[in-house]
Amino acid sequence: MGKLMRIYTPRGPWRYFKGAVESGVKSYFVGEPVQEAVRVIAIFFFPAPVYKQREARKAEQDFSRVELMHKKPDVDNVVKILLDACTQAGLWRDDGQVQDMRIQKFWALRDAKPGVHLTIEEI
Repeated sequence: MGKLMRIYTPRGPWRYFKGAVESGVKSYFVGEPVQEAVRVIAIFFFPAPVYKQREARKAEQDFSRVELMHKKPDVDNVVKILLDACTQAGLWRDDGQVQDMRIQKFWALRDAKPGVHLTIEEI
């Protein structure tokens, strides 16, 4: 495994995000569900509010077009949606197989696109 997948976050409620993740997982990860323990690395990029975009322009800072995000939604809430979508997509038998996880949240600034980078590795 160890593949990187990019899924863009659609506009609208979280159920659409969950559907986009599920659809992306189904199209990208083909084959039988993983039977062993897995490591999940998920990096979420949320649309930056206007004030964040202005701050970045004023400071003329690139931040590699992203900036750490410490606001809602809480990490545990977005992870639950992500893991449920992966389970429904048939990536693994149960999200209890996730033994190691790294999650980060960023504001997507300038031309960075909102979405999630997802890496799944068998361990």
